Amino acid sequence: QPDLAAILRQHYDAANKGDVAAALATFTADTFYVGGSLCPPQAPCISAAAIQRELERAKREQVTFTVSTIQVSSDTVTALLERRAIPVRNIGFERVIDKATVTFRGDRISRIVRELDLTDPQTAVFANFRRVEIPQGDLRRAVEDGNVVAAMAFLTDGAVFEGWGLC
Repeated sequence: QPDLAAILRQHYDAANKGDVAAALATFTADTFYVGGSLCPPQAPCISAAAIQRELERAKREQVTFTVSTIQVSSDTVTALLERRAIPVRNIGFERVIDKATVTFRGDRISRIVRELDLTDPQTAVFANFRRVEIPQGDLRRAVEDGNVVAAMAFLTDGAVFEGWGLC
C-alpha cells in the first residue's frame, strides 16, 4: 500500500512551489476535482486541462497550503489545510481552513473535494462573505478564463447578462 499521506503532502508541496507539472502528475487521468474558483461544486474539473488551469490560477494567486491533520482510511485521506492566498488577503483574511477529502487509485489522486471548514470561526466569516460578495467575481473569472461550464453554473435559465463583450 502506498503512503497516501506522503503523496498528498507531495501534491501540496509541488503546488506551493508553483510546480504545476509535478502537482498535476499526482492525479489520475480522470481525476474529479472540486476546489478553487475554476472548479466549484457546481462545475467540477474533470479533465487534466481543466485541473491544469486551476493549478495555474492558484500559482498566479500565490495560493499556499499547510497540511495539518491527516487521517487515512483505506484509499481515502481526509486532511485539514490552512490556505493562504492573495484573494483571501485582499478581502481582509489572513488564512482560511479547508477540509480536503481525497480518494486514491493506487498511488495517484482520483478524486479531491476541498471545502471550507465552517467549524473554524474565521473561515465561517469568510464563507459568509463569499456567499454574499464573491459569486460575481467567480463568474467574471470563469468568463475571462473561457470556462463556459463554470460560468453557466452561476446563471439561472432566465438570467439576463449584460455589460461585457457583446451583451
